[in-house]
Amino acid sequence: MEKFTHGSRTNADQLAVRAALYRSLRRASDDSGIPWDDCHPEDRGDGVFLLVPPEVPKALVVERLPGALAEALAEHDAATRRDGERVRARMAVHAGEVHPDRHGSRPRRSTWHSAWSKRRS
Repeated sequence: MEKFTHGSRTNADQLAVRAALYRSLRRASDDSGIPWDDCHPEDRGDGVFLLVPPEVPKALVVERLPGALAEALAEHDAATRRDGERVRARMAVHAGEVHPDRHGSRPRRSTWHSAWSKRRS
């Protein structure tokens, strides 16, 4: 999330935007036909690394999820009154092997493709 640790964002703001991101991701995932309960979200503090099961068609992740997430975040932003609770985020998609270790997971290579960027007006 953009400016997550910016000085203008309070601790309460950070908690609110993290909750909004997870709520929006869950909704977007389900709306896209990607069962949230089958996914494995790894928290990154100011973002989420979402592992989607390999049997989920990539088309759902690339073609449906970005728009559904943008819609969910836009609804959150429209409903909030505080600038510090608005969310501006980027989404990147990596298709390929993921290697878990004791600290979490990472893609085999650092080959990421930007799929979507939500811009706040």
